[in-house]
Amino acid sequence: MAREVAKRELMRLIAEHDGELYWYQLDRAISGLQPHCIGPFREEIVELTATGLIEVRLCPELPGGARYWLTDAGWAYNPQPQARRTGRVTRQPQR
Repeated sequence: MAREVAKRELMRLIAEHDGELYWYQLDRAISGLQPHCIGPFREEIVELTATGLIEVRLCPELPGGARYWLTDAGWAYNPQPQARRTGRVTRQPQR
């Protein structure tokens, strides 16, 4: 249950900031937000990536080195559909 809450919150934040945040900012933004959200959230990010809901893009020229976007499948599952979409990623979820 706790991991599902954390994954839902991660997806909500990624949707809100579409490609602007790196791992540390995501971690700080949701740590303690709800009783079940206590980081680090590496495993949750790996799971969301493996299921095709988010994509991690390496950006070595930026602080943090990587940014996060929702994929098409992630936008379809998006818990906050009114969020802006700036970095469209097309990738089929793995099954």
